[in-house]
Amino acid sequence: MKKIYMILLLTTLFSASLLIVYPTSASSTIILRVEPQQYIGPVSYVNETFSVNVTINNVETTDRLVGVHFRLSYDPTLLEVLDVQEGPFLAQFNQTPTPPYTFFVSYIEEDGLYGPHILVGEMILPNETGQWPGPFPQGNGTIATITFKANYQPVSPEPAASCNFTFLEVELLDADGNEIVDYITEDGYYEVSPLHAPTLTLR
Repeated sequence: MKKIYMILLLTTLFSASLLIVYPTSASSTIILRVEPQQYIGPVSYVNETFSVNVTINNVETTDRLVGVHFRLSYDPTLLEVLDVQEGPFLAQFNQTPTPPYTFFVSYIEEDGLYGPHILVGEMILPNETGQWPGPFPQGNGTIATITFKANYQPVSPEPAASCNFTFLEVELLDADGNEIVDYITEDGYYEVSPLHAPTLTLR
């Protein structure tokens, strides 16, 4: 029942933020970033796995950040999403005395309006009064870790295969349910080189 309540609360907060955009008084710009920003697969790479982190940077207590929502695109012809794990950043600023300190959801969506992407939402749980009195997040940290499996590698003379990890939608919410608009995103890039067939030597 609590999980259903938190899904409704998270959905309500993010939906409400779409209606009105409020300015923020933060003195620095928040950055949502894919790290590493560039990942180049090794020479033989089919079925190998790797992970990227989605990090949030330059957060100040004056932002009063409590919620993060984003969609991140990828190419399913090249990559399969194996796992999405919550990062430790927001949970450090817990408003409740015992776990869980946050509510985290993730979905892999292979079709629809945005095309293939990963949807992630995370919110610091409010205290027993339904409020976020603080402490509020500050600094840099990981929101989510996404693990991929390479499922395709071109063969020479085909060119290298690549795709971007692109932020399609980002919403950052403060403790009043207002959208924080002072942010930028830095997308990621994936590439795998063609596999070279062995050369036969005639004797």
